Amino acid sequence: MKIAATSTGQDLDAAVDPRFGRCAYFALLDTESGALETTPNPFLNAAGGAGTQAAEWMLDRDIDVLLTGRCGPKAAAVLRDAGIQVVEQVAGSLREASARLRGEPGNSGGRRGGGLGGGGGRTGRCRGVDGERGGGAGRGLAGRALGRGSGRGGGRRGQS
Repeated sequence: MKIAATSTGQDLDAAVDPRFGRCAYFALLDTESGALETTPNPFLNAAGGAGTQAAEWMLDRDIDVLLTGRCGPKAAAVLRDAGIQVVEQVAGSLREASARLRGEPGNSGGRRGGGLGGGGGRTGRCRGVDGERGGGAGRGLAGRALGRGSGRGGGRRGQS
């Protein structure tokens, strides 16, 4: 699986940047080979449209999943239309976030669940511990919690 993440630094211990279009770096991680490539965000200082420009840039990188704090609606639409799963509200280091995505033991994310659900690129839902719903676009990664315990994964705000 090829994962892209917004990053504040250039190694796996760097924090996930909460911004997509204006993040400091893009980190590209290949989970099969373990290769990590970081690139300064070429759209960081764009006058406008940084998110959609960054989304278009991602399309050429052959990624499966994007991990970020928040992705604007236009950029998210570009990515989702291309079949790229967008996971928002991700916090922690790149190492922690990618481990949670892959479902490694001891890395289950926030207390209330949420995160990735569904399959085949459709929007799905999974129920958190406290009964909150977690919406998420899925690619066969159903039920793996990823987030900060808000009960929402990659879904739309206010979904219930």
